[in-house]
Amino acid sequence: MKALGTGFGEGIGFLDIETITLASGAPSIVLHGEARRRAKLLGISSWLVSTSHEANMAIASVIGLAD
Repeated sequence: MKALGTGFGEGIGFLDIETITLASGAPSIVLHGEARRRAKLLGISSWLVSTSHEANMAIASVIGLAD
């Protein structure tokens, strides 16, 4: 949500952003609904995603790349 410049809100909710695992094992992002429309408006065509976890803590970093 931050990578889209909105944070939580402006019509974008948690169900609009899906984290998937590629065949290579790398995480990736699939957008739906308003999040997808916002990314298209911003010209974002791909994502850099990093995730990490240990015990009961997790962190993720996402950067949207424009054309």
